[in-house]
Amino acid sequence: IDALGRGLVVCGRDLDGIVQAVEATDRDFVVGVQWHPEFLLFSRSQRSLFRALVAAAGRRAIPAS
Repeated sequence: IDALGRGLVVCGRDLDGIVQAVEATDRDFVVGVQWHPEFLLFSRSQRSLFRALVAAAGRRAIPAS
């Protein structure tokens, strides 16, 4: 990521200072990462990304009729 989109802020960098994660703080759940957390499911910090996604989706779920 060399230029942030409108409303995005950096929320993660690697050891070299390169941006690796961004988020929108003015929205319910907008996160972008430049790695593959799905390949790192044994890492607790990576699983928290998925838990946050599922929780955000649950808040937006349409109730059954």
